[in-house]
Amino acid sequence: MLVENIDDKNFKEQKNILIDLINYIGTHLPCVYCSLHYKKFNYICYDKIYHKDGLIKELWIIHNRVNKSKKVAEYNINVLTQYKDYDIVESCSDFFVLNNLYKDIDNGNVKKSLDLLKIPYEK
Repeated sequence: MLVENIDDKNFKEQKNILIDLINYIGTHLPCVYCSLHYKKFNYICYDKIYHKDGLIKELWIIHNRVNKSKKVAEYNINVLTQYKDYDIVESCSDFFVLNNLYKDIDNGNVKKSLDLLKIPYEK
């Protein structure tokens, strides 16, 4: 959903910030095993992503890779269309509330990235 809020025209200049943010969150998950697994198998490299749709597809692949390892259902890529209608401010707020329970991710770092991406996170 975060990627959906990036303007296609600005993607190339914001790509590295966005990937850094996604990788930061992925490597600081509350579950140590999940963080290590993300870093080893799912870390996103700048040189493999050329456009917004490519990053969206990569996130979908990662999600399904995790589901497969957990032996739960994988999703068709069309499921991603539901995120186009999500409220980014509400979703960021939910993220920060949940993150405060775990304290593994520095909300300040996330907010700096969202500011650079011009993604609103507060009403």
